[in-house]
Amino acid sequence: MEILGKVVAILDESKLVLEIENQISIDQTLTVFSEVKQPKLEELGLQSIWIPKGEIRVLVHQYGLFYLAQRFQSERIEKRRKPLNSMLNPLGQFLGEEEIQVVTKGGWSASFDKSQSLNVEYTKDIQIGDSVGIK
Repeated sequence: MEILGKVVAILDESKLVLEIENQISIDQTLTVFSEVKQPKLEELGLQSIWIPKGEIRVLVHQYGLFYLAQRFQSERIEKRRKPLNSMLNPLGQFLGEEEIQVVTKGGWSASFDKSQSLNVEYTKDIQIGDSVGIK
């Protein structure tokens, strides 16, 4: 993980302004991190941990150290065949099938044993001052 800068403004429901110390590429995907410090973690010997909050995509370099970025939704698009057979189309059985696209969200990449959780709380919402970097 490499921290490159921070979120300095949230403009609306999808766009934010970043302050990045080094030049980055337009269309680059960055991760927003939260640094979490809690006594439960210190008991394990960890001063803090960096938790990824979400990914954003760089849209345009503004000036100096500032960049405009935006959040996005990842989607999985599947192509499926659907019979044209329906009450509205009595000839559908003779016409065959049509191809449709179904957009679905993917499942979790892993599962956890909840009984062993430390239940560390942090906000998942991106806030001004959150760090931005590359995984």
